Amino acid sequence: MKAYLFNADTDLAMAHGGAYYMPPASVKQFMTDLAMLPYWYAEEGSAIVARGDDNAHFLRQMNECFRRDIKLISLDELAENHLIMPWGWNVSLRQRLMEEGVDNALLPSDEKLATWRALSSRHNTEEILNVFEDKHPWIGRSWRLTSMDDCRRTLNELSDGCVLKLPWSGSGKGLNWCRAGMTPQIEAWCAKALRTQGSVQASPLYNKVLDFAMEFFREASGELTFVGYSRFGTNESGAYQANILAPDAEIEAEIATYLPSGTLAETQRLLMPMLDKLLANHYRGYLGVDMMVCREGDTYCLHPCVEVNMRMNMGVVAHNFYRDYVVSGAHGLFEVKHFNSPNELRASTERIRQMHPIRMVEGRIASGFLPLVPITPNTCNVAYVLIAER
Repeated sequence: MKAYLFNADTDLAMAHGGAYYMPPASVKQFMTDLAMLPYWYAEEGSAIVARGDDNAHFLRQMNECFRRDIKLISLDELAENHLIMPWGWNVSLRQRLMEEGVDNALLPSDEKLATWRALSSRHNTEEILNVFEDKHPWIGRSWRLTSMDDCRRTLNELSDGCVLKLPWSGSGKGLNWCRAGMTPQIEAWCAKALRTQGSVQASPLYNKVLDFAMEFFREASGELTFVGYSRFGTNESGAYQANILAPDAEIEAEIATYLPSGTLAETQRLLMPMLDKLLANHYRGYLGVDMMVCREGDTYCLHPCVEVNMRMNMGVVAHNFYRDYVVSGAHGLFEVKHFNSPNELRASTERIRQMHPIRMVEGRIASGFLPLVPITPNTCNVAYVLIAER
């Protein structure tokens, strides 16, 4: 039986690199509030690792509404017949599970974890982008910087600005937008990054028009398959905000309006062998490749690899939710939102619920608002979908 665990701090844990990483209080609360999110991508007959009466009550409601068979278990109930499916693996999670008494046989080795961490580095974008270099309509460059001299030289050469990125960081974190050259603040940031993570990744600034991702799944056999598209939005700092819920064909058609015919199919054709080479026999599961449509002068170009997310991601959750639970052809929004207080969250979600009552057709959502996790007296974070009336 597969047992799903929502450890959304996995990128931060990999950035730390040690077995005894402690997430900030805000991240702990985020993971607690969204512990039931795996319900929406868990396989039938599987389990979710979570505790509490609120989660149990939510599970019963969703199982009844969507006629599913998903169980709730605690960490100490994990046994030999469970295949642990976290949001992402890291050495800190392995250590925590060992301390909870989870059998070592259920956990990946130190060698595997080290390999997966290397695969998750932003440095891997550089090799992928080399395949598309100097080919129209693709743009996108990325450089690994390993010294302060590298950082100074790169910022001097990229006079129109650049973005510096930590090799590992959380969504929208670890990015430094440099528009005025090497300032004292940026120099201090680079020095700390080199000291703590050993390098920095640099990319030019692009005139972004829209964000999207190609989502893939790597089978245990090694076969890599294209799952679909994730059309998402970010805030000014680059942090994920929401996904558009719509048929893949419509999302593809929207993106394709900016690009020459066949660009997306050719991008996938060139990308998949590179992903196969990168992954070798080391990884099984979902991965997403973030991309951008950018304006260049009087035309549009495609940035084919902003970064690779070597783990479960919100784009896959949104894509699979639409595929499995929404009436075909409907449109909506999948959003993850933080509120300053539980009272603010409850007031806002109740208002939306009253304005957009849920309507089901043959076991699928035709329209309305549905929280995807329990809303409790302590909840400050929520994931929800809002499906528009047709």
